[in-house]
Amino acid sequence: MAQHHFILMYDDETQQWEHDVDSEETRFIYGTVYHPNKEEWGYSYLGDGEFHPLEEGLIDNLTEAINNLNAKKIRVRV
Repeated sequence: MAQHHFILMYDDETQQWEHDVDSEETRFIYGTVYHPNKEEWGYSYLGDGEFHPLEEGLIDNLTEAINNLNAKKIRVRV
């Protein structure tokens, strides 16, 4: 079992959501995949062009969710 962590960022100037890979690399220095059974962090990239088996589907789902968020207008209260 693994827990995959992602950082989403909302830019109030562009009013858009995005997957913030740069912040993930900075804030998750031991990787974005947590393995609770081992109590250790790892990377979704496994080396030699291989990724965690769920990574492609997770990114596809995350991209779809971000696109849905960006399709909605965010109302900001002043």
